[in-house]
Amino acid sequence: MGRTPVHIVALLPLAGCLVTGSLDPAGGARLTFKLRLVSVAHFESVRAGVQSPDVTLRSAAMTPAKWATFEVECSDIRKLSTAPVFATTAIAFTDDPDGTRTVTATLGNAVSEPMSPAFVRYEGSDVDISIQLPGDVTRSTAASTAGRTVNWRIPIADASSHPETVLSASFRQPAADPDGPR
Repeated sequence: MGRTPVHIVALLPLAGCLVTGSLDPAGGARLTFKLRLVSVAHFESVRAGVQSPDVTLRSAAMTPAKWATFEVECSDIRKLSTAPVFATTAIAFTDDPDGTRTVTATLGNAVSEPMSPAFVRYEGSDVDISIQLPGDVTRSTAASTAGRTVNWRIPIADASSHPETVLSASFRQPAADPDGPR
């Protein structure tokens, strides 16, 4: 089964991260996310925290400027929260009778208080989220939509002040192949 790219930045309860990857029609995901760590000493704990029996770490790397990149895979993105780093994230699917499917990401923020301006400058002022879904987008809470792609831009300072951020997008599910997989 082919996969299509998914960019979901705010899946992490950490600021300044960028997530790219793929979401397949069955709900599986392969995600690569990049975030700036405060210290190189945090790399191993984040590396351990992105894994669980349902979330497999495929690769991990860090630059001298403390930008860490992790690639993870899961057969069901709804189980992403089984990894400690994603524990405050809930992913859900809703299927509508008209053939559309909605994916909703509720991103919990355990500490809802404003981040310092210095930390926001260090991490970057916005989190950009771009999701390419396995079908054409029919509606979303995103700032912009084009074909199968939805794009959000979330100011880090604003998101840090709220207990949760909810992102959702609906898409027309791909037609099933009557001959089955080849």
